[in-house]
Amino acid sequence: MERKMRKLVIGVDLDSTCADLLNPWLGQYNKDHAEKHGPLMIEDLKGWYIEKTTHLKEKIFDYLLAPKFFAELPLYPGVDTYLGALAKDGHRIVVTTACQDLRHAQDKLDWVKKHLPYVDRKDVFFGHNKDILGLDVFIDDAPHQAEIYKKRHPKALVLGIEFPYNENRRELWDCLAKSYTDTNNAWHDMYVAIQNHIANLDARDAAYQMSLDMEKELFAGKEEY
Repeated sequence: MERKMRKLVIGVDLDSTCADLLNPWLGQYNKDHAEKHGPLMIEDLKGWYIEKTTHLKEKIFDYLLAPKFFAELPLYPGVDTYLGALAKDGHRIVVTTACQDLRHAQDKLDWVKKHLPYVDRKDVFFGHNKDILGLDVFIDDAPHQAEIYKKRHPKALVLGIEFPYNENRRELWDCLAKSYTDTNNAWHDMYVAIQNHIANLDARDAAYQMSLDMEKELFAGKEEY
């Protein structure tokens, strides 16, 4: 009897996982401030808190309030190919994304509708506390999110794309894929990690079933005796 393909619930962050947040954001900042204060590049972001790397401090987040900012973010190369393939295989894709401002929510829904048409609107989760979701796979670039999720769900596969702000916390992910400079390769590596995870789960279940069958045969033999 042919075994049915295992279906997973895969939670995936939007910003800097599916959508290119940093290049448009820093591009606008540099247009306004690079001449006086020097450019701010992705490689300069050595920690999670971007406000600590610029003279604007928390005002750098004001750029995110521009009309349709999130709706117009570019799709990362690799998302269509690999996340799309996972959806096509029947895995449930759940978008997990935080909103600093309620105005972002509709923009993000519009982005998902345009770029991830296989994601049901009901499977878009807005919130910072992503660990309340019970997922088989959790994909996020934030070190604190990876750490919290793995602690609460140790059996989940935790993946992310490597950036300067998370590369020194690599141990928090099962796979931190290289890298933001080649997201097609990063998504390929995460796709492979998911396929390997499925194979390991199938092998574990097969071994468990085999042990049950052997035990059943053993007791059946004793009853006949």
